[in-house]
Amino acid sequence: MKKMLIISNVITLVSGMIGYFILKYALPQFFFSSYPIVIVYYMAVITAFCIILFSSKKRKGTVSTLLYSVLKGILLVLSIIFFWIMMKYCVDRSVVKSLAIVFVSMYLIIIFLEAWVLLETEKK
Repeated sequence: MKKMLIISNVITLVSGMIGYFILKYALPQFFFSSYPIVIVYYMAVITAFCIILFSSKKRKGTVSTLLYSVLKGILLVLSIIFFWIMMKYCVDRSVVKSLAIVFVSMYLIIIFLEAWVLLETEKK
């Protein structure tokens, strides 16, 4: 279980850092200084997701579809709220498109990681 948590966080961190360096050095006109906050947010999201799934698996022996659906809904709502806060208070209007692209790409990576964690959890 800890292995999946570590792997998920490493994948999130590495993909976030790749995006950071691409924006910082290859596309500096699209770089925004609060980019690391996005990485930290998604690392916290995947950590919370893993912990909730692991605790549910320990208690019930399985992860219910309802729990997974509720977690996905919460992730969507939290991500929309977080994006709005970042857009409103943390980035300049000229880089909102860049923030949106980063946010969506990291969101897609997190969806993949959540599905992987769920599948691996159910195998055991």
